[in-house]
Amino acid sequence: MKDTGYKPVTSIIRKRFIGYKLGRISKKYIDNMTNERRELLEFIKEIDHNITSTEELLSSYMPNMARMFQQKKERKQKAAPKQFSAEISEYWQEKRI
Repeated sequence: MKDTGYKPVTSIIRKRFIGYKLGRISKKYIDNMTNERRELLEFIKEIDHNITSTEELLSSYMPNMARMFQQKKERKQKAAPKQFSAEISEYWQEKRI
């Protein structure tokens, strides 16, 4: 009606026209807010799902990592005394000569 150049004749018709237009504008805003809220909730659900899957992955990963670190530590402890004693014996061999 506005595009066709319609101008309300009386103040009552003018108020109804403005009320109608404001109603349409508010409906558009409400629809936009509803869509944004829906998208936000979907995004939050996706984040929750990602957090849950990450926690599951870490819970299955951590025992394996702890075992690997323990094995690595044990290998170092077994190898370290031999290497250290070899360095000491070389040092004393040089001093004896």
